[in-house]
Amino acid sequence: LPYTVEIVRSGDARLDAAAEAVSELRHLRERAPTSALGLVGRARIDLDRLRTALHSEGYYDGTIAITIGGEAAESPGLADRLEGRPGPVPIRVALTPGPQYRIARIAVTADPGTAAPALAAATAEPFGVAEGDPARTAPVLDASDTLIARLRREGHPLAAMAGREVVVDHDTHTMDIAWRFV
Repeated sequence: LPYTVEIVRSGDARLDAAAEAVSELRHLRERAPTSALGLVGRARIDLDRLRTALHSEGYYDGTIAITIGGEAAESPGLADRLEGRPGPVPIRVALTPGPQYRIARIAVTADPGTAAPALAAATAEPFGVAEGDPARTAPVLDASDTLIARLRREGHPLAAMAGREVVVDHDTHTMDIAWRFV
């Protein structure tokens, strides 16, 4: 079943790039032809992938609307109605980001406590995330790597992350991050 895909711009270039990168509807359109049922299945897979893209950019209240031939991708019996439809079926993907969450609190601890001086040195300079920054996934992961590298330079060659706890507060639109290193 031939189809076209329009991914509507959200107003956030990073989110738009992430949506383009994860959309199976977009990537498989010409490489892997599909049936009406397969098309609906791709749209449902994209819903999960796009939700992950929203979260990765700090949008935890965002919504996703995918329409196939003008109907919501989740509509019961949609595949049956699409069978035999002439011409390419138009698909529209729209992400409404909602508020971008911010980092509210960052806590960094070391086990055992003897590593505390090295940790203080490792966190003395910016390490990629700070309170008030957007709660984006990539900088949080990169900050973990930066801290481990700094701990190793401070004389702890076996430094490793023992735990990371990320708590998203939907009432305040914030994220708290706690790292524990050994």
